[in-house]
Amino acid sequence: QVLLTRGYEEAAVEHGRRGVELEPSAANHVAYALALMNAGEWEAGWKEYEHRIAYKMPELLTRPFWLWRGERVGHLYIEAEQGCGDSIFALRWVPLAAGLAERVTLFVQKELYGLFVEAAGLPANVTVLPFPRVLPEGVDAWVPMMSLPAAMDLDGPPESDGEDRAYIALPELERAVRDYWDARSPEAERDAYQRARAAGLKPSFGEAFGGNIGIVWTGG
Repeated sequence: QVLLTRGYEEAAVEHGRRGVELEPSAANHVAYALALMNAGEWEAGWKEYEHRIAYKMPELLTRPFWLWRGERVGHLYIEAEQGCGDSIFALRWVPLAAGLAERVTLFVQKELYGLFVEAAGLPANVTVLPFPRVLPEGVDAWVPMMSLPAAMDLDGPPESDGEDRAYIALPELERAVRDYWDARSPEAERDAYQRARAAGLKPSFGEAFGGNIGIVWTGG
């Protein structure tokens, strides 16, 4: 990790590989995975990152389903893991997985349920449900969200998923910001300000806030 933070990517990969050879622990595999991905070796990195389950989430190993590895199935169960940021990050791959299943059940953190249902634009064969819930029935295979790249043998960075689009869309929020930004008179600015506040923003009069809309989260 020290080598990564200082920009020595090739050295980090070599030390990570050597660490796994000397002690093939789950922790060393995860460190090696991060080094590989930072060096652009995505396919190998995603596969090494599978060791995070044994390292941090061994309870997932008890799921009574076949672990999905990209084959076409009838009912695919995808389960969120770790934090909300990981789920938002991994959401980009759900449509790709949905194309390989007749139907998909996606369990996510309850804090993200509304966002995923209303703004994710997921395919019609995806059903989103909030935790906590009883595990679904009639499942042919299951996969944790952050295992989707390894399951589908993706060999590029996260943004190279073949989808030239924003994978979360907030049209009402975007319109409110656009109205506020484009306001030209005090009256129009006041009306746009009120609409922006109603959409959940906290704009300030007289401040130039730009037109890019995104989601920001913090994690441990």
